[in-house]
Parts: sequence; structure tokens; C-alpha cells
Amino acid sequence: MQKEVLSPDVYAERILSLVPKSSGLLVDLGCGPGTMIRHLQKRSEKIIGFDSSEKMIESSKELFKGQKKISFQVGNADRIPLKTESADTVVASMVLHHVSNPALALQEAARVLKYKGILCIVDLMKHDREFMRDRFADLWLGFEPELLKEWLVQAGFTVEKMEVTDTDTDFKIITVKAGKGGHHVRNKNSRL
Repeated sequence: MQKEVLSPDVYAERILSLVPKSSGLLVDLGCGPGTMIRHLQKRSEKIIGFDSSEKMIESSKELFKGQKKISFQVGNADRIPLKTESADTVVASMVLHHVSNPALALQEAARVLKYKGILCIVDLMKHDREFMRDRFADLWLGFEPELLKEWLVQAGFTVEKMEVTDTDTDFKIITVKAGKGGHHVRNKNSRL
């Protein structure tokens, strides 16, 4: 269904440009059928994919069967079933617009990340395509960068990089790299 609106290939490259080259535990929130994990598996020692859909988790488990470093669990982005400060990297790829309380999901990402952990987000820029609610169960019609930044700061993140990018469809995407705690240098090329 995603490919009808915006192919994952469009934003996979963006996420990979933000994710650290090497990570201990990487968490993929809203992993869906495991599309991003295919790209992310070379970047980490262990990956846990979470999704609220049991069907998606079963599909992902089947796809990565036998790969010991990759596991999947049913879980919501606003209640991540992980210990506090256990992950090195959290990826939220096209998931926040499906979450009823994205600010809470960002707080949860901060909770599970270790000190100086990295959060990478790709999501839709604010739009007015109401059909997305019915067709794709979108709860939010994308986000204004300023609002995302405000939620991130409130959750304890430092925004290192935030960009809005055109796609070959009517939609624009926002990519964000944020660090938890510590001093993070803001990228000079960041723009809102």
C-alpha cells in the first residue's frame, strides 16, 4: 500500500544517511513488513523491530527467519516494551503519523535510548490529503517541522539535523537526526 503513495526506496536512503555506521542495539519502531530492516541490518549488532500489528510482525519474522541478530515483537511506539536506556539507535520511519500521541512516542524513544543515543525519523511533512486517513489509517496528516522539533526538545533530544525534501509525488518528507543528552553539535546545513 505504501508504494501507491510514496515508495520506501525514497526515504530508505535518507534514513541510512542519518543512522550511525555501527550500532549495538537498533530499534525499528513501526517496522511493518521489515522493509527498513533490510537496509539497517548491516549497521547494527542486534535489531528489534516493533509493530502494533501482529500480522506485520508475523510477516517480518517469516522474512528474517533464521537471522539470530534480528527479532520482532508486538509493541506500540508510545509504550515500547524495552528496558530504559537499552538501545543505541531508534528509527521511526513513516510511523509517527500513525500514532495517536507522537509526543509521547518521542518521550518513549528517549526513555529506551542510552545516553548519547541517536533517534532517526523520516515522516511526512504536513499536508491536506484527507484520503490518507481512511485509506492508510493515518491519524496525523504529516507534521510541521517546528512542532516535531518542539516535541523532540521536550523529550530531551538535541536536534542535530532536520531537512524537508521534495519527492516525486505531492508529498514532502521530513528527516530528523536527534541525540539524547550530552552535547551534540548542530549541523550547519540544518534548516527548517
